Amino acid sequence: MTKPSPFKKNVMPKNSLELLRWVIFEPVIFESFSNELTKKETVIWFLKAYAWVILFSLILYIVGVSIVVIADLPTHFPTQYKGAFITQWQNTSDFASKWYFVVSSDYFRYLRGLALGLALGLALGLAVGLVFGLVFGLAVGLAVGLAFGVAVGLALSLALGLALGLAFGLVVGLVVGLGGDFGGALAVGLAGGLAGGLANSLVFTFSFFLFYIRLIFYPYHFIKSAFKLDFYHNPYLNDGLIYIPIWGVKSKLTQLAQQQPDIAIEFVKFLLEYRPLQRTLAMHILHAAIAGIWINNPLNADKLSPPSVAKEVKKLIPSKNWIQLLKALRTQLVSCEQQNNIHLQKEFFKRFIELLKEFRTETLLESPRWHRYYLNAIDKWLMVADEKLIIIQQDAKNQEPITPNLYRSGDALIPETDGDIFIGREDLKRQLATDILTARTMPLFLIQGQRRVGKTSLLNFLPQLLGSRFKIVRQDCQDSRVDSVIHWMQSLRELTDKELGLPQESWQPPDNWLEAWQQLQRYLENISRYTDSKIILALDEYETLHDYFQDNEKNAKRLLGAMRSFSQNQNQVVFLFVGAALFSELHAPDWSEYFVQVRRLKVDYLKKADAIRLITEPVALNYPFFVVEKMFKLTQGHPALLQALCQKMVNIANHNVRRDMTNADLDQAVVEMIDRETLALTVFWTQFCRSKKCKITVKEILDNQLPIHKASFLRLKEHGYIEKREETWKMRVPLFEMWLREYADAFE
Repeated sequence: MTKPSPFKKNVMPKNSLELLRWVIFEPVIFESFSNELTKKETVIWFLKAYAWVILFSLILYIVGVSIVVIADLPTHFPTQYKGAFITQWQNTSDFASKWYFVVSSDYFRYLRGLALGLALGLALGLAVGLVFGLVFGLAVGLAVGLAFGVAVGLALSLALGLALGLAFGLVVGLVVGLGGDFGGALAVGLAGGLAGGLANSLVFTFSFFLFYIRLIFYPYHFIKSAFKLDFYHNPYLNDGLIYIPIWGVKSKLTQLAQQQPDIAIEFVKFLLEYRPLQRTLAMHILHAAIAGIWINNPLNADKLSPPSVAKEVKKLIPSKNWIQLLKALRTQLVSCEQQNNIHLQKEFFKRFIELLKEFRTETLLESPRWHRYYLNAIDKWLMVADEKLIIIQQDAKNQEPITPNLYRSGDALIPETDGDIFIGREDLKRQLATDILTARTMPLFLIQGQRRVGKTSLLNFLPQLLGSRFKIVRQDCQDSRVDSVIHWMQSLRELTDKELGLPQESWQPPDNWLEAWQQLQRYLENISRYTDSKIILALDEYETLHDYFQDNEKNAKRLLGAMRSFSQNQNQVVFLFVGAALFSELHAPDWSEYFVQVRRLKVDYLKKADAIRLITEPVALNYPFFVVEKMFKLTQGHPALLQALCQKMVNIANHNVRRDMTNADLDQAVVEMIDRETLALTVFWTQFCRSKKCKITVKEILDNQLPIHKASFLRLKEHGYIEKREETWKMRVPLFEMWLREYADAFE
């Protein structure tokens, strides 16, 4: 039979005795159970539990009376008793007679106290629930047993102070354990104690704090923890009201958490659920457990997650900079793992090691209360990362003995790794910067071009190209989080906060598009007043927004009108739309109707000089002039196709272990590159030429026929897919024509 987990508590007491144990040791479970009871059930459970209260108080009473008799207290403290009592006491000689005399002289007060406890418990139980009913009943009952058991023979004020301290300690201790106020508890304790006089006050205060902070259990917990302490054996498993930290326990449990992080996290969940007083301890253990996971899983991106520290434990919360660096570290490691190109993998991994070193430095700047947990883990990651880098570098030498393959045939280029192969676009950079800096009112820009010609790459390099005078907020409108107009605006604001280093505020826009835009506009106007830089809102794949706009054309028109008005009446925030479609091609709503002032920046193929640079400069290969010319002729400087062709040539050079490239190598590269799944070519045929008329027009051009569908012909011409050569319209890029003749019918 499987042993039950100590981290899971029963929600129903087995009997009334266990319910009493919950009162003293399990306040959270006790409160939860109490809230589920009806009034009838509350009375029944209270009566069952109070039977034990009567038994315990009776035992205390009997023990107290026995102490009075054995110690002969009335003889030693005669001033505390009435004269008749002392006279009778002196005339009683044997133990049994004295014991009976003490009991018979004041038992009615004891019974009255028990009755009072019962009445208060029932009244409070019915009025506010079992929690306070049973606790007050328990406290009064035990207080009566203790007070009147001892007070019969001892100084009455001292006994009452001790008893009332017990009562208030039990009650207030439980209240604070359930989330009450310690300051209020202290005030109640001191005020109640001082009310009874100095002696009573001292005893009351002592007993109050004895039971409130539960010092009577501290030696037991400390001694037991010294012999055996782990997550399955520790004081916090069975005592929910430990106010004073037990010396040495936190240190031992955090050390153990790094060795057993999975169990430690389960224990943290237990503390958060059942032990509200131990949130700080839980967060220390959580930090240590997260560090232990990192130690046990070096270079595992899935394990590189930040600790979810409770907000109320502010001193153990990592800074935003630490969290951002951790996220960047994870992103970089994931990117490295996704690289198939060994050269790129090496460069990504080098950057990862740099970030890891930055992260260690930042960790040292964090609070010493928790940063020490992570240093060993980070050091281990650095050690393993250095070892892996050596392996990657050796693999790179084996796979690329002639030259590293820098080319990227599918993904957009990024500044961190692709500076050597991002060539050209100087004209676009100059035009964009000049237009923005000299405009009195801010125009809208449309970076438009065929798919797979480097628009996103250009966008990625814009911060580097334009410099610090511009803050570029880049948003991918095809991101899964941008699934509606409202979420588009919400995401845009979050990205703006992040780019400008502003606090990440949670903004919940209204469902009405225009109202949401008005709130976003006010936000943009406010932040633009406090920066000298131009803010560029770059919306990549902006056509996706048009799909959402079509869900409500009326609201979309109002929204586009508001965006136009905002753009025309300020010169700090720039809209930069990036996509393949022209505004005039988007209808219902008609974008060109609202953005007549748009400035189109066409992203075309690379110029011949830039294309030749891309072929020859990044890699150490020897290209004959005619091979370079043929590579340009086949691609016409189409960035994605030229990157793919260059990549194939480098692979051939490394495979054959020679630098001198030949025409035969180029023919082989073309055969390997042109297949059914060549991305830039399939995108043209399946996305741009979605309509049957467009496909017919393309086939007519391939057959040297005059196109019948004028609109399709003009669209192909406008987007730069065809050009006129020798009085005949041809596909502009020979590789397009080669692919279409081979594979076009396969997609019918």
